Parts: sequence; structure tokens; C-alpha cells
Amino acid sequence: MTQTSNTCIRDTAVRAFVSVLLVVVPLGASGFSGSGKSFSLLALWRKMYEQMSLVTGVPIEDLPPRVFRFRPASVLSKWFGETERNIARFFSEVEELAGKKYLDPYGREHTLPILAVLEEIDGLARARGHEALYDRILSTLLEMLDPTREALKDKLILFIGTTNVAHQIDMAFIRRIGGTIERFGRLGRNSFMAVLQKHLHRLPLAAEEGCSREEQLTGMVCQVTSWLYSPNGGDPGQIALSIIGSSVPDIRYRRDFLTAGLVDRTVQQAASLACEAEIQGCSCPGVTAEALKTCFHQQIRAVVDQLRVENIDQYLDLPQGVRVQSVQVIEQPPVLPLALLRAA
Repeated sequence: MTQTSNTCIRDTAVRAFVSVLLVVVPLGASGFSGSGKSFSLLALWRKMYEQMSLVTGVPIEDLPPRVFRFRPASVLSKWFGETERNIARFFSEVEELAGKKYLDPYGREHTLPILAVLEEIDGLARARGHEALYDRILSTLLEMLDPTREALKDKLILFIGTTNVAHQIDMAFIRRIGGTIERFGRLGRNSFMAVLQKHLHRLPLAAEEGCSREEQLTGMVCQVTSWLYSPNGGDPGQIALSIIGSSVPDIRYRRDFLTAGLVDRTVQQAASLACEAEIQGCSCPGVTAEALKTCFHQQIRAVVDQLRVENIDQYLDLPQGVRVQSVQVIEQPPVLPLALLRAA
């Protein structure tokens, strides 16, 4: 015979989950590619499991799967009615698991939350009036998300939708999953420093005489940050935008392109270069500030090379209602090869 946890314990568990998660979900998350939506979801995922572990006394790695990921590519079908059936099947699986009690190793039952992530939801929940097919899909989604629906109400299910184009989502859908949109944008100075320091924390740094590793790491982060965020210091600008109705070009600098994803790619590139240098017999291997600057420059220029009038709003923050007429790439001063930077 199993022992059921008493009401007080069960209520405490539910309150613990809600107090941590209610402030941020259910909601929609929108932002540029690489701006941190996925990282934030992983952090929320981890936090939910930490709370479940705290309440149940079960290690995180021994807790059951409680996360569902809903991708448009996995449910869209060319066959009439198949997409709606796939959506209904997804919600049925979520609701079925949410209704099951979790029995811990001590014989106690717990109500555990479900995290349901609706990814790139603009592929399904588009604003109505454009295509009949998507209008029908949207109607199915709204019906499934109705909080008064018998199979859904009183279930501890947290829905989050993600998108890069929040303006294309139907407002009824946004209201149905909570009515809150969290916008993920570019990294400001302080957030950039925090992200860069976290990425560099476990990497080998080129040794500097008389400095502890912590001092060296702090100095490297400050040096790269000053290079990127100084009042246009050595940055002549990366692109000039011609705005309709304005005679003054809008100059954008390296700092205007910084996202969590770009920092991740840059640090990986710098780490790879440090490994290659060590293999080649470098006397002082490890990541350097100059290597990071070079890699940031290359990663940002790779983004700049993709910019067109048609896609500029996918890469840069633009004021509401601004229309770009042309994009001019600004020529850059020569960048020293990494080998010369190391020698210097």
C-alpha cells in the first residue's frame, strides 16, 4: 500500500512551484535569433526541476520527464485535418501526464508541474484573415488552450510560446496563453560583461605574470567591453542605414549586434584558436583579449554581410514605424592577423 502525502505537503509543493514560476509564465517570448530565448527557457527548465527536487527530496537526475516541446514542423501536415489531429494529440499527452501523480521513493504522491514549450509559434498562430488553413489551425489551438476546458482546468501546466516575430501572432492566442510578451533584445554593457565572464570562466587564459586567474579574467572582460562599448573609440561604424524621411544616416556600431548567441560563437572561436596555438607549440597558450577582439570583429562582420533592406529588422533594433531605404556597409580598417597580435 502506498502512502499519500497529506494535504499540507501537497499544497506546499504547489505553492512552491507557482511562487517561482507564475511571475514569468504563461507568456510569449520574442526576440532576435541568438538573443537568449533558448538560454532563458533552459534556465526556467532547470529552476523548475530544482523546485521539484526540493519539494520531493528526489535528486534532479532521478525526477521524471516533465517538459514537452511543441514544434510546428512536427505537427503541420499537407493532409486535411491531420494538423488539427496532431495538435489535439499533443495536448492530450500533456494533459494525461499532468493528471498523473508522482510516487516518490518514500511512497508519497506529489502533483508535479508540466512545462509545455510552443516553439516558433508564428508557424501556427498567425494573425487571422490571411489564409484559411492557418485560421483553422488557430481555432484548434485556441480551443485546446481554453482554461475552462474540462481536461485542462485545474492542471498544473505552464505554457510558453517563442517567436522572432511577435507582431505576426494573433492577439487572441497571446491573450489565451497569458497575455504577456517578454522581449529579448541586444546585450547592454552590464549584461554583456556577465555573459562574457560566464563563457570564459572555465577556459584556459594566456598567463600574465603577477596576476591571479581571477584578476586576469576580470581584466580581460573589462578590456573587451571597453573596446566594444567605448563612445565609438576605434569603431568607425559597421553599417549606415538610410531612413525614409531622414537626411541623416543611422550609423550602427559593433555593440548594436551583440547577442548571447554571438558571444557564445565568438568565445568558441577564440578557444579553438587557442587550442591550435598550443598544438603548434605556442609558449603562452590560452585565450587572450586580442584574440577575443579579432573573433568578435569577424563574427560581427559575418552578420553584417547578410544584411539587406528586407531582413534588417531581424538583426537590429529599429524604432517603431521606421522604414529603411538602403543599407551601406562601412569599410573597415585592416585587422592584424591573430599571429601578429600574439607576437605583439
